[in-house]
This record gives sequence, structure tokens and C-alpha cells, in this order.
Amino acid sequence: MLESIILFILTGLVLLLSAGAVAALLFRREIRSIRHRNSPWRCLRCGRCCRMNVILKQKDIERLKEAGYREEDFVERKCGIAFLKKKSDGDCVFLDQHEDENGNRWTECTVYSLRPDIGRRYPEFKWWFIRGKDHQCPGVGKNDETTNNAE
Repeated sequence: MLESIILFILTGLVLLLSAGAVAALLFRREIRSIRHRNSPWRCLRCGRCCRMNVILKQKDIERLKEAGYREEDFVERKCGIAFLKKKSDGDCVFLDQHEDENGNRWTECTVYSLRPDIGRRYPEFKWWFIRGKDHQCPGVGKNDETTNNAE
């Protein structure tokens, strides 16, 4: 009887550890992002966030329309969901790329003060009760927060 109980407990522990290992494997990006939730960051103007799929809220659309932009120029609807339109190279329609005579490259948002809410929060994210920072953003972990774009 005692052996059966011990075997049952050990089997449960193995299953629990296996489930934890599977979850860690499946959600490794999210786990790394959660680890960075308190990391400082600064915008390096790389444009990574401007190449992501951005779902627009109605207030994002209205903000841009009030500024004189036509909805059909920046909204792409897929299955009834409003996405920020992209150029053929995958960049946001509002992203400009620059390069100086020394070959230094940077990007600039042409609607920075009007940008969608998700762009205002990036690289920070909140998904249900989980908070973190996109660990793939090259500015995460940088100590100069003077250029932090969170408003």
C-alpha cells in the first residue's frame, strides 16, 4: 500500500515537472520577457517595433483621422480586425528610414505624437496578469531612460 502511494506521488511529480518543462519550452520567449519586466530601456530608433503586426484600437484610428490621415491609407482589415498597414518591405506606413554619410542608420516615426497605444507602450506588454518587456528589443537593458518613449 505504501509503495503504491509513493509510486503515485512520484508519478505525479514527474508529470508536474514534465508539464513545467514543456511550458518552459513553449513559452521561453515570454519567460525571458517577464524576466526583463523591471529592466530599464531606451529607444535606439532601430524600427523593430514598427515591423510588428499592430492591431489598432478605434481611438488610434480616430486620433490619426482627426490629424488629417485617411483611414484607407493606414488601416488594413483582416477578418474584421483593423491592423496598421505595412509597406511592401514590412515597415509600418509611417516609418521613415535614414542613413547618414558615415553609414549610420536609424528610423523615425512620422506620426510619433499620434502613434497607436501599443507603440506608446512598447517594449512593455501586458497579457492578462503577465507583464514584461520584449527581450528582443535591442534597447531593453540600456540604462539611459531619458529617451524612454512611454508616455
